[in-house]
Amino acid sequence: MFQNLLRRPYYLEDDDKKNWRKVLLISGFVFFFLYVFQPFQIDEYLGNTFLLVLGYAGVTFVVTALFVVILPKIFTDFFSTEKWTTQKEILQILSMVLVIGLINALYSAQFGIIGSFYTGLLYFEFYTFSVAVIPVVFLVLFTEKKDATKHDHLSEEIMQRGIVHQDQTISASPLIQLTAQNGKDKVALHPQHILYLKSDANYVEIFHSADDEKIEKELLRNTLSEMENQLKDQGRFFRCHKSYIINLAQVERISGNAQGLKIHLPRQEEVIPVSRKNNAILKKLLAVEK
Repeated sequence: MFQNLLRRPYYLEDDDKKNWRKVLLISGFVFFFLYVFQPFQIDEYLGNTFLLVLGYAGVTFVVTALFVVILPKIFTDFFSTEKWTTQKEILQILSMVLVIGLINALYSAQFGIIGSFYTGLLYFEFYTFSVAVIPVVFLVLFTEKKDATKHDHLSEEIMQRGIVHQDQTISASPLIQLTAQNGKDKVALHPQHILYLKSDANYVEIFHSADDEKIEKELLRNTLSEMENQLKDQGRFFRCHKSYIINLAQVERISGNAQGLKIHLPRQEEVIPVSRKNNAILKKLLAVEK
């Protein structure tokens, strides 16, 4: 039962601005808490308490930035938004807490806040871990449940209203040309045959299928933003995620979990994620208003 809870999909924020705000908020809270309540024998420090506490907040800032902003950019596969789970979220937070405790023990030993580094390390780690573990596990599981319920209800609402499969009748629409960055490499396709486009490093993968035929993939060296610009006059394509553009006419089903809404396309195993900021837009584009 508990193992199943740990395997559930969880939302990993990949917006740098929001992540830096999170780092600043956590660091600011640590400074405020330590300066006001002065635990860990800080109240016995004879020097400048403000600078001492500022150092603790600085440690928190650096470690939090490492775990929240820097490591996800280095270990991209582990920190994949599609593969993120409640277990990974809990491990990330608790690891961050333990590292903060370790460095704060070193920092405290330098200023004589604790007598022995090793004794202080045990004290810091035990105190921070024991205080953090239960609230962290509870908060992550509670957030997962809340987000999963929210997006599940939203997907059900869209499906119950019915999906508008616009432009399905224009099977004879003219070919469109998608062009690579060099202006030479091109792919000509009927727009209704395009399922979706996916960003892959410096390339864009174009998945397409004529009627019920096998799904094929074309590759062009270009940015997804440029592909979006080339498709803007077609009226059926939507940038649902920073890495995906979907053909609205091909949407078969919408589901939802804690990560957000998911788009299912015919004969396609890959599930397309929807950025949270696009939930309302997708609902408006797809759902039949009754």
